[in-house]
Amino acid sequence: MPTTRYFDQCPPFPSDLHIVPLPKVSLKGLQNGSKQESQLLFQACQEWGFFLLDLRQSDKGNELLGDAEQVFDLTRETFDLDQSVLDNYAYKPPHDLTGMWILISITDIILTCLDHQLGLTPGTLSALSPLEQISETSVRLLLGHSPSSPKYDNITLGGHTDIGSITLLFNVVGGLQILPADRENQLENWLYVKPEPGHALVNIGDTLVEWTGGLLRSSLHRVLTAPGEQALVGRQSVAYLVRPRNSASMQRLKGGILPPVEEGQDDETRSVNEWAGWRARQTMLGQLKPQTRGGKSVVTPA
Repeated sequence: MPTTRYFDQCPPFPSDLHIVPLPKVSLKGLQNGSKQESQLLFQACQEWGFFLLDLRQSDKGNELLGDAEQVFDLTRETFDLDQSVLDNYAYKPPHDLTGMWILISITDIILTCLDHQLGLTPGTLSALSPLEQISETSVRLLLGHSPSSPKYDNITLGGHTDIGSITLLFNVVGGLQILPADRENQLENWLYVKPEPGHALVNIGDTLVEWTGGLLRSSLHRVLTAPGEQALVGRQSVAYLVRPRNSASMQRLKGGILPPVEEGQDDETRSVNEWAGWRARQTMLGQLKPQTRGGKSVVTPA
């Protein structure tokens, strides 16, 4: 999340809500090769598919926090422009994200950690999302204006999983919820994620679930009207969504602790682009229900 300046401008997150007990993983610890932080990250990616990345003790992390705050400032300035001004500019999605090198280097650290925990060759996961090749990787600047009469528990973004490999989210106002994997999809079972100063929220997407044979988890999550007094302020966020190159294979990765394709099962043969298109069509037709996926236990040889 951005630095404390934005948190100081926002009403406090309510203290009486059911919160997801997400682990807090130290970026500095990962950079220093801490086995404890690496294991904590891996366990979080199996149990929740989410974790909070503590950026505060790392020079790279603090630089990223500063950049995130500048992007928040830019978002506010942009969305404060009159609509007639905004309409003069057509959106052309860029394929070159080299200017976002700090965001990218952070995700590479996370993916390298997962390589190690999964027993894969270092660089395996990062190599599937190279900047010089076309992909749907994107940075999204989001701003939801506060309603004059907010409807609490109003769903603003329905339950879904991220289709990519990994997402970094920076936000200050609450509203994001996760449904624990062992609970029914009922209102009382959803848990809030509390934004924390100096942290980024990281979550695993469906692509990593497929590549790892379900070892990692992609959790169902949604966004509601912000809780308590936070509903009276705009909900602003910056999301960096990492997607593999369009031509990459969705075939399960091999090696390490990854389970082999079971006898009688067909291994995935489609490309990332083909698979993503199929998933979107199936979802729109109601034939594929958004749900938590993955989180299998690691089976080690006796």
